[in-house]
Amino acid sequence: PPKRKTKRKKQWYQRRVAITAGISLENERLRASLSQSQSNLKKWEVELQTLRTNNSRLQTALQENSRNVEEWKSQILQYREENSKLRARNEELELELDNAHKNGMHSPKLNKKQSKGVLKSEEVERVKTILEKVTAELVEAKKEKSTDCDSALIPLL
Repeated sequence: PPKRKTKRKKQWYQRRVAITAGISLENERLRASLSQSQSNLKKWEVELQTLRTNNSRLQTALQENSRNVEEWKSQILQYREENSKLRARNEELELELDNAHKNGMHSPKLNKKQSKGVLKSEEVERVKTILEKVTAELVEAKKEKSTDCDSALIPLL
């Protein structure tokens, strides 16, 4: 019987050592995993903050561009109204000119072709000026949009 107790104690001791070694290895593996998880957490927190910052910049740029679009729509409506008024005024002047010619008033100042040419050239110049302004504003807005988008593109960690 004494050999049996010694043998059992030995077996028990060996099992205990094996279990303890297994637990130690598992603890080390878990510590390494925890450390890596904490490191990843910090990286993702930085990435999240970067994305929030970029999102904020992009929202601001979008709001500004929306305001610009509304302003341009308003300007286009104003230009259309002005264009309509100019056309109406042109028609009035043509009628006056036609009436003057019908009534026998022939004056170099009232030459129909010259009057139409002057009115058309004035209108063309106004339209050109308007188009140049709108084009310049669109180019500027496109540059700003491009700059805002470029600054928002930060490589992922």
